[in-house]
Formats: sequence, structure tokens, C-alpha cells
Amino acid sequence: MSLLDNINGVQDSTLAPKFSIDVANTNVDGNIKDFITSVEYESCDGIADVLRLRCDNPDGMVSNAKIFQPGNEVSVYFGYKEPLKHIGRIIIQRPVLDFPENGMPSIQIVGYTKDASMTGSPEESKKRRFKNYRYSDAVYEIADRYKMEYDIDDTEEDPHNWFQKSGVSDYELVQGMANLSGYIFWVDGDSIGKWYLHFKNPNNLKDQEKKYTFKYNDGDYSTLLSFRPEMLITGAKTKITVVTKDRKTGKIIKVDVEEENNNSPDIQVSGDPQDTVKGNYTTASDIKLFFGEYSFEAISNKRFKNQKQALLWAQQWFRRNRENFILANNCKCIGTETLMARQIHAISNIGTTYDGDYFFSKVKHTFNSSGYNCYFSCRKVMP
Repeated sequence: MSLLDNINGVQDSTLAPKFSIDVANTNVDGNIKDFITSVEYESCDGIADVLRLRCDNPDGMVSNAKIFQPGNEVSVYFGYKEPLKHIGRIIIQRPVLDFPENGMPSIQIVGYTKDASMTGSPEESKKRRFKNYRYSDAVYEIADRYKMEYDIDDTEEDPHNWFQKSGVSDYELVQGMANLSGYIFWVDGDSIGKWYLHFKNPNNLKDQEKKYTFKYNDGDYSTLLSFRPEMLITGAKTKITVVTKDRKTGKIIKVDVEEENNNSPDIQVSGDPQDTVKGNYTTASDIKLFFGEYSFEAISNKRFKNQKQALLWAQQWFRRNRENFILANNCKCIGTETLMARQIHAISNIGTTYDGDYFFSKVKHTFNSSGYNCYFSCRKVMP
């Protein structure tokens, strides 16, 4: 069976995995599709989604077609039966050609969702000045700058005057406002080419399409193929940053908890820094806790008047909750077309400590010679 047969299910049952690709709203037919050797679509909480498409390029047949030019928009569909599920849409950033000394020439196409273009900011200072604005009001204005549709929840703070500093990109500004508000921010595109800026209160998020239970070591019925959880380890080197806002004065309180402090919490975060993500956890709250590139939220009825109070609270909170900090990277499950970042699913049959609900922070759909699989990173949902 050829690679194309394998990933398209040409010689298999109707439940064999399939994929489809549209470029500029036109389906890519067999003349080009036959040369595709792998498709990867990765969604991630806190950064732009990315598509990596690899093709054989004999005699420059794919590169000469110029279908994968920078700026063209690509939609990807995966599934097991028609109609296939729209996974995501990206804008091509660059094709990378490879002509090896031995072997088949190839081309890799890389593209990102539209938030990857939010790297600029207005040059005129008056356009970076927000008078009597809530954070959500500014998000509407930024969505207009990039001609994106709105999916924006209003923030609850009183309107006030503030300024976008020079050098702070629009993406950094929106992500920062999301962190301060306890909101979730991401951008995606639909199958017809509309782009949406999502700035959501987690309490108002629509229910995900499906919640799955991925089960390990269940014979032919196994859906979780590999899982690599890590728990907190005593004495691990760490630095935790606590950020909160005094609800009466509006003052932002920020304090670092260093390992040199013998009373500091114990935590370990390992793995490739490229695999870590920024963003919110589950619910809006007054306190944000950052370690490495991860951030969590916690709820406290206390009002912190200074850094010392925030430091003492953080140390106590981590001692009570450190066993709940279970992270897993580069895990593998069967190809599941509705699986995306920012969803919660259950992990099963790996032991009482690790079984439970997990927030999926990164999901990569992969079609290649091995078939259709999903790779993901996740963190356990704290009770």
C-alpha cells in the first residue's frame, strides 16, 4: 500500500482516516495532493496555530504550480467519513524548498493563524492612547485593525485611561489584557475565510463539542497510546511569580517566590521550552500564578495590601495544592478530528493519582505514513 493509500484510506474501509486541503477556497485535487507526504496542524493555548505541509517535489512540479504562495490561505479537514471536519485555517508564511544530494526534492509549507500578523502597533502615539476604555473596548478596536470578526466578552472593570507602550505589539497587548482579566484569547478562521478574534470569559465559553475519555492499555480498544505525566518534586529549582490586583486601589501587586527562600514551594517544570505555553487555566479570578511559561489561576478571599502578604499566601497555597500540579508533554492518542487546544478531556487507566480531567494546552494532528494520530500536552484540572 502506498503512502497516499495509507493516509487517504483509498484501499481501506470507510472508517479509514482521510484529509482534504483547500487553498484560497479551492480544493487541492489529485495533481498536487498525490505528492503530499505529511500534514500537521497544531493548535496551542497562548500562541498562533501552525500548519506544516510536506510534499515531494519531483522536477519542481509542486513548487512550479505556485499554489502554495505566501499569503494564500489554507483550510485543513480531517476525519474518517464524509463530510470531513474542518480543523483550522492558516495563512502561508513561507515555502521551504529542499534539493538533497541524494533522494527526492521536497517542499515544506508553513503557515500560521492570523494572530501571527499582530506583531505591530500604531506608530502615532494618539492611536495607542485609550481614554475611558475598558480592556474589552480596546480589544474591539484591535480586532478592527486586523479586519477580524468579534467574539468578545466585556470586561468588568470601570473604564479608565491607559496607554499602549511603544514597542508593545498588539498581540502582546491583548494577551496582557487577557491575563489581567482572567480571560482566554485566541484567533481562528472558518472554512469560508472569516477570521475571529476570541476574547472570552472562561465562564461564558460554549460547551466543547465532545468530551472524550482517553483510555490506556485497553487492548484493541485503547485510545491513549502514550502518556508522560510529571508531578512536583521536592527541592526542584523554581521561580514562581504571583500577580494580583488590589480590588480597592487598582494597584497591581507582583512578587517572585525564589528557590533561595527555604519556605518556597516545590515544583518542577521540564521539557522543551518550545512546548510550554502561556495563557489562562479555567476560571476568572483575582490571582495569577506563573512558573516558567505556564500560568495558573487561584481564588482567595483575602485582599493583599503588599508583596509580603502575597508571598506568604503563595507559599501556603502551593504547599496545599502542589500534588495537583501534574503536567504531561508529547503524549499520543488516536486521531480525533474534534480534539483541539483549550478543551478538557479525561485520562483513564493510568492510576488513581493521574486519572482525571486534563486541560489540553496543545494538540497536534498528524497524517503521515504511520496513519492519523494526535499528540498533545496537558495539565491536570485542579479540583
